[in-house]
Amino acid sequence: LHDVGKMVLWRQLGGEYRELYHAAKKSGRPLHEAEREKFGFDHADVIGALAAVWNLPDSLRLAMLYHHDAPGRDLEHAKSPRLAALVRIANAAAHDDWAGSGKDPEKLLSCAEPSWNIIEGAEHHSSPIARYATLSEFLTDIEKVPALAWA
Repeated sequence: LHDVGKMVLWRQLGGEYRELYHAAKKSGRPLHEAEREKFGFDHADVIGALAAVWNLPDSLRLAMLYHHDAPGRDLEHAKSPRLAALVRIANAAAHDDWAGSGKDPEKLLSCAEPSWNIIEGAEHHSSPIARYATLSEFLTDIEKVPALAWA
């Protein structure tokens, strides 16, 4: 759900958003930064607003709103900092290149994501290698899912 705002922007802004989306992808610039620069808001703001309209719990709404590290989106201010941290790590993992650099935990954004500090607690900080081991369990499960017929 955290990226539904992209679909809303794609649908509502049409070609203007598609151009921004493809330009950000081509340049390697984070999409949420390009959105903020051009529109003054990003796709996380959109899903945050939709979640409020849909009467979703604040813990879920804020986890989606905070899925990128951006000004004013400190995880400690989320209703459920651990849930928001998990969504941020999952977002980073979804963007990581698991097939290419995925064998090197030091190169994966999800393994370096500071959100792990909230998940693990201040007294315990695991290494990127330990974080990789945790995340790779999920990757193994995902690889077992049959390919969809339309994919």
